[in-house]
Amino acid sequence: MHDRPYANSWVTGLTAKRTTLHLTSRLIELLDAHQLEAVIAHELSHVGQRDSRLMSAVGAPVAAMLDGAGVYFHTPVAILRAVRSGQVRQMLQTQLESGPLVGLLGEFGLVAAFLWLLMLPLGLLLLVVGTACRVITASLSRARELEADAGAARLTGNPAALASALTTLSDNSSGALPLIDLRRAASLDVFHIVAITKEYPLVHTHPPLKRRLKQLAKIEARLQTPVR
Repeated sequence: MHDRPYANSWVTGLTAKRTTLHLTSRLIELLDAHQLEAVIAHELSHVGQRDSRLMSAVGAPVAAMLDGAGVYFHTPVAILRAVRSGQVRQMLQTQLESGPLVGLLGEFGLVAAFLWLLMLPLGLLLLVVGTACRVITASLSRARELEADAGAARLTGNPAALASALTTLSDNSSGALPLIDLRRAASLDVFHIVAITKEYPLVHTHPPLKRRLKQLAKIEARLQTPVR
């Protein structure tokens, strides 16, 4: 259990034997016994589907491509910000008073700019391919979440409990979600039962709440239908 001010659950580990279930203290406070059982069943469904291994294998190359593109395009901006800062500017002015360093720094700047432009096609390729792959990965993540919901409903025989838990966890007014939008947290959202950061169109890692509740309602209806 993790002492956290937000309610969430997730599993880590690439194999079933090394899987660890994580629950936050806020989740345990918010949910009743039936809801908590449904949430744990959802996480066990992920384990049974080997989703941690699948999403790690799919997501790692995508993250590497986007990180590479981010470094490439952010480097000139970071250099400009550093040069514009008062401390760096004063240091450069002091060094440039020696005279010969002026030409040396100028040549270095031209070479750096040439190399950056030379690598521009690669930077654009990483950005475009990485973004496209992220959209595909997000679609896969949403599908795995729906499968885990269905698996939890089958394990517990109580789809309504999971529907109730999801409603509680997705209710921002309840204080269940942290008011953060950190990249580190976003990278982990694919493993959470509900997203803890702001998600953007096309890259949602989780299906909309209405979609999840609709699926659970259909499973509930099937369970309630008498067998002939």
